[in-house]
Amino acid sequence: MRMSARRYLRLPKVENPPELSVAEAALLVFAEIGPAATGGTVLELAQLGAVRVEEGSTEHSPQTVVLVDPGATAGEHHRVLLRGMFPLLKPGDSRMMRRGRKDNLRMLGAHQKFRAAVEERVAERGWFHRPPAAGRAGAMLRRTRLAGWGSLTPTGHEMVADVLGFRRYFATLEVGDVRRADLIRFLPWALALGLHHRWEQLSTGLDTNDDEPVSWWSATSMFRLGPFRRGLAAFADAATLRAAQDTKYAYGLYDYDAGDDFTFDSGPSTGGSDSDFGDATPGDNNW
Repeated sequence: MRMSARRYLRLPKVENPPELSVAEAALLVFAEIGPAATGGTVLELAQLGAVRVEEGSTEHSPQTVVLVDPGATAGEHHRVLLRGMFPLLKPGDSRMMRRGRKDNLRMLGAHQKFRAAVEERVAERGWFHRPPAAGRAGAMLRRTRLAGWGSLTPTGHEMVADVLGFRRYFATLEVGDVRRADLIRFLPWALALGLHHRWEQLSTGLDTNDDEPVSWWSATSMFRLGPFRRGLAAFADAATLRAAQDTKYAYGLYDYDAGDDFTFDSGPSTGGSDSDFGDATPGDNNW
């Protein structure tokens, strides 16, 4: 059974994120864990109180992630990511979100271990008849058949519908439709599900002068997602970056448009070739 764009538009809008992590949602919808899914998990950990994001000194300065409480996690994949970024798990340790620095190899290694942990976690939940091929490289292009896409179980299909129902709700929000507190709560999901542009539009339209500062970032104004997204290059290898630069549908340059057609393979494997899986993807996962 496949989910087309037309069927996507018939899904009920879900006003709250489903009961799973942003990385699990990204793996279900995009069939891989890209840098933005890892970045969304960093923001998820910030909301849990495990880390804090420090603003740079200027608008274009990289941000820094500081370890606050290594015990404030909600799953083993969270702990794997924290150990990868902060091997000593010492509160106060920090990592700058910028590609090309000495920490880059550590951040890339943390991403790879985290990706494996999420794939293992999802495999245990029974959401796939056949899980996506691990570590599949390259940009996710629409209207392209991809080997290793995987095959969803009925339960997995229901989870995808829940994730896409929330994604549809968030994609159609307008300025004034959402409170600041909810917009902050939705931030990891917007990043992981490729709706960062929509989040920035909504946040720009808010009046934040009288709002209380948020505990997990240092600035008093709204979180600056642009510098954080640029810092996600620290979680990407050269092949991923080249793939992102070589296509107009590169990670993070695409928000969902109702006219775009895409499908999900959610039926059991029938022994056919890998090219029978999905025709297209709902965006370009996570960059």
